[in-house]
Amino acid sequence: MATETPTLPAGAEPISARGRKDELGSSSARGRRRRTNVLIWGVLAVVSLVMAAPFIWMFLTSFRTQEEQVGS
Repeated sequence: MATETPTLPAGAEPISARGRKDELGSSSARGRRRRTNVLIWGVLAVVSLVMAAPFIWMFLTSFRTQEEQVGS
C-alpha cells in the first residue's frame, strides 16, 4: 500500500500552519503585528513608569536644604 503525496492545484500557494504565506506574510498581517507590538511596548513603558515612580519620588524628596538640616 503506497500512500499518495497530495499535490496542490495549479496556481495555489502553500500556507503555513498559522494561515500566513510562508515567505513574507500579507501586508495586513504585518501591519496588525506592528500595531500589536507598539501597543505592547506602550503598555510596558507606562507600567514601568508607574512601578518606578515611588523610587524616583523617594530619591527626589530625600535631599534637604541647609535650613531643614539645621532645624530638625
